Amino acid sequence: MHSDHLSMAACQNPIALLYFNAGGGHRAAAQALKRELQRQQPDCPVVLVDLFAVLDPQQRFKRLTGFSPESYYNKRLSTGFTLGLKQELKVLQAMIRVAHPKLVRRLVQYWLALKPSMVVSLVPNFNRAIGASVAKCCPDRPFLTVMTDLADYPPHFWVEPNYTEHLICGTAYAYAQAVAQGLNPQHIHRVSGMVLSPRFYQSPT
Repeated sequence: MHSDHLSMAACQNPIALLYFNAGGGHRAAAQALKRELQRQQPDCPVVLVDLFAVLDPQQRFKRLTGFSPESYYNKRLSTGFTLGLKQELKVLQAMIRVAHPKLVRRLVQYWLALKPSMVVSLVPNFNRAIGASVAKCCPDRPFLTVMTDLADYPPHFWVEPNYTEHLICGTAYAYAQAVAQGLNPQHIHRVSGMVLSPRFYQSPT
């Protein structure tokens, strides 16, 4: 990635930050990243993109089941009843693989309308579809994945070796996991931890 090229592109077209509401950390990280990007480059548009709103704009899943995928997961976390989440994750990932062509089509339509200068994913599990959609409709635009966890849960959680263009991770362990999955070390960017709101860095008055 050439930083000058990205800066020029970002001032013309929006940077898209993808999040969803499962757990809350993905949305909080996206909001923090947006605030910092706007502080550093106030003339560059930054948009927050709710992934599930793009993939299921008619909320068919909610109408079918009575709840959204995020609300079910959040309810499990709030009650502390997490038994079986490992098995449910495998079911979810299998469903995502089956729906892959449809997910890519939805995302391609969205990117063609938005025309982003850069796509940044702050979500796990869907990065194969996100990466494939960016490669299909705007291959000249960078695709970055920002991990909001201290570690990956391979396979097909945060890292998709054939689609993860650049990975930003906050721990040495996550870095080693990405290397073990075949990512080019030059495309793995180690930072000092998780994304925090800029207000945590402000000196108290």
